[in-house]
Amino acid sequence: MATVVNPIQFPCGEAHALALAQDERCAELTRKWVMLACIFASSLAFIDGTVVNVALPELQKIFSTTVSRVQWVLESYQLLSSALLLVGGALGDHYGRRRALGAGVLIFVAASIWCGVAPTINQLIVARAVEGVGAALIVPTSLSMLASAYPPELRGGAIGSWAAWTGLCAALGPVAGGWLIEHASWRLIFFLNVPVGAVVLVLLTRIPESRGLKEGDRSQLDWLGAALITLSLTAIVLGLLDGPVLGWSSRRVVVALVAGGVLLVAFLRVEATRTNAMMPLRLFHSREFTAANILTFFLYASLGGSLFFLPFYLIQIKRFSATAAGASFLPFIALMFLFSARVGELMSRVGARLLLVVGAVIAGCGFALFGLLMTQPGYVRGVLPAVLMLGIGMTLSIAPLTATVMNSVPQQENGVASGVNNALSRVAGLLAVALLGAVLQGTFSKKLSAELNNSNLSEAQRVELCAQRNKLNEARLATASVDAQMEAKRALNAAFIAGFRRVMDLSAAGCVAGAIIVAFMIRRSSGAPRKLSGVASG
Repeated sequence: MATVVNPIQFPCGEAHALALAQDERCAELTRKWVMLACIFASSLAFIDGTVVNVALPELQKIFSTTVSRVQWVLESYQLLSSALLLVGGALGDHYGRRRALGAGVLIFVAASIWCGVAPTINQLIVARAVEGVGAALIVPTSLSMLASAYPPELRGGAIGSWAAWTGLCAALGPVAGGWLIEHASWRLIFFLNVPVGAVVLVLLTRIPESRGLKEGDRSQLDWLGAALITLSLTAIVLGLLDGPVLGWSSRRVVVALVAGGVLLVAFLRVEATRTNAMMPLRLFHSREFTAANILTFFLYASLGGSLFFLPFYLIQIKRFSATAAGASFLPFIALMFLFSARVGELMSRVGARLLLVVGAVIAGCGFALFGLLMTQPGYVRGVLPAVLMLGIGMTLSIAPLTATVMNSVPQQENGVASGVNNALSRVAGLLAVALLGAVLQGTFSKKLSAELNNSNLSEAQRVELCAQRNKLNEARLATASVDAQMEAKRALNAAFIAGFRRVMDLSAAGCVAGAIIVAFMIRRSSGAPRKLSGVASG
């Protein structure tokens, strides 16, 4: 007996019904390839950041340089990736997300190889900047590709899964990097990106091209905006990094900070008037979009600024090995992996605001615990409780945060929204490393002077240590007795601990401030997509 097909449900008959079912199976398979490609591609950027953090104490020692110089190994990467993320998202929307992602991976892998063979700290800094260009294409394009592959009702769970698996892949970076630093060479950590990049390029061959704009609907990219924000951030970071070294009244520092501020204002004015703005200010008409990005800034400023100095604390103060320091955040990653997808699904039932507020407050408590537990010995008592608390807070926050950003704009602007959000997260880390670094160095210098005045060291030895204060805990007495060396080390440790505690307190305050802003600005309890006023929905 022939199968009867409901003509209302399938107006074109049974053949059309079978075609629809086949199309759905193809869509599901494509989504799986997209998910895998986005996970591995995003992991490139995240692994590189975490690996380099573990390597920073070793780089400072090997190149015999100051903390400010070592900061540029991270800051050069953050600077270019932050400033160009907005352009990266737009490039994917204009010319194809798969094409942009492939180009980003190729640039990133080539720069990673350059990092691995760099003979000087200056070359390493430049190579890291080129890596940042690749990351600027990878991060927003992969996330917008993921958002476009999944319908709105599945997007929260998909983003949660992406966050979980990306976090798991990123967790391998510090552990493997720490082991390589300890047993082989720091140079090998950059070659970890090569096989990951190769996997992404193979996966991209199985994914169809997608765009945020139609073929004939391409306006000129906002290169003026990109130039202004790059110059602005460069000037601000230069001023913040030079301030503790040259003094905040130094002409060079003042000029850099003022120039950065003026260029930032110019960037905002340009973005408000250009039709092809890389950061359309109309997106911020949405309270949800604005609140989510403010929280993004506070959370990632706290996380990026604090985690820059954590390896110094673990390796130089706690005397952890590089491998142990790299593995110290595995519980954090485990929480993200196990529960991020569930949090993404939970968002549809309890709403984004509750999860964001509670998550940010718990993350703030985690940062505060780092400062409170500094006197406790070992990992289990002195580090693990803070790592767990921070992991719970970030797990509750990240998936709802990302989903809120993507759901607050029309789908055709997912690339721009992703670029803005990711750019803000990286700008937050960029500025926080410089600003909190200045706070740490200022607190360190003040505490070191007090400790040396109460020590038994000679005047010459005190002057010698003060002259090296920009090296923080790596300062050394050239010639001294064992007792004098121990006295110097005690003073240096006390000074670093005081600065590190101040950084953690400020990070905690930033998380709480973000939670308060979200509580007042996000009114809707649902994380469902919405149309943005003034923008045509697609």
